[in-house]
Amino acid sequence: MTRIRSAEFIRGVRVLEDLPNLNLPEIAIVGRSNVGKSSLLNRLTNSSGLARVSATPGRTQEINLFEIELQNPRVTLVLADLPGFGYSKFNKDQREDLAQLTVEYLQGRKELSLVFLLSDCRRLPEQDERAVQKVVFEAGKSLMVVLTKTDLLTKNQLNQQSRKVAEAYGLEAADLLITSKSDQGDTLWAAVKRLALA
Repeated sequence: MTRIRSAEFIRGVRVLEDLPNLNLPEIAIVGRSNVGKSSLLNRLTNSSGLARVSATPGRTQEINLFEIELQNPRVTLVLADLPGFGYSKFNKDQREDLAQLTVEYLQGRKELSLVFLLSDCRRLPEQDERAVQKVVFEAGKSLMVVLTKTDLLTKNQLNQQSRKVAEAYGLEAADLLITSKSDQGDTLWAAVKRLALA
């Protein structure tokens, strides 16, 4: 289990110019509204309330940065919780503003080392998810697709759905990372150590 020495909120920003120059590796968490980004961030940091979790989609409307210090290896990094996309109750301008902020961050943030693209295991990725995958690929960043809501399926259902989701992303099922409510993020931290801290 990855031990966390400290985890604290740095700031939330709505424009890239307000991002601090921390000179630390950043790991972004991105996905559709209500896919479980904040819940995952809390599990990764062994915290119940570091990131605000809401049952209402669209709560995160800015890039929220959190500074994390790991025990082993002794290293400090930043987790970036990005605005969710696809929330139908936002008006067109709001959706476009949030999408532009996310794309500009993924394309231009030099500290960005790894992107976790969260995907609800019960549904296939749509245009928004595939667009994020393409933007990250074209920016030359590492990306891992992380399945969420896996506790809502049986093991057989999850195996079948994993294959379908992977195929839609152009991946193999073994390329996906699987999370659950009981998972403290060891699989994801292993990916961070391998892809962002090597």
